Amino acid sequence: MIEALTLNVSDVIESPTTHFDMPADVVNYPGFTDEEKKQVLDAWEEDARRLSVATEEGMGGGEPSRLAEVAEAKVELGIEDEPRTAPTKAG
Repeated sequence: MIEALTLNVSDVIESPTTHFDMPADVVNYPGFTDEEKKQVLDAWEEDARRLSVATEEGMGGGEPSRLAEVAEAKVELGIEDEPRTAPTKAG
């Protein structure tokens, strides 16, 4: 487990999967505010959406998308997201 207050939120936003195994771990991390956790989960969601598009185009690397897990973590954190459209090449 990562010790509290050892992570820089900017570094984590840049690459959430480098610092956390699962989106739920972000929710449980005591070193970030709820707003910082939201930013990390938003970044993770964008990464997961890009991965879904790449996989659809046959360019996936075999790693799981975790998009559903990000959505569950946001619900657990109490984040109400606006509905999103399906991922496209444009984002």
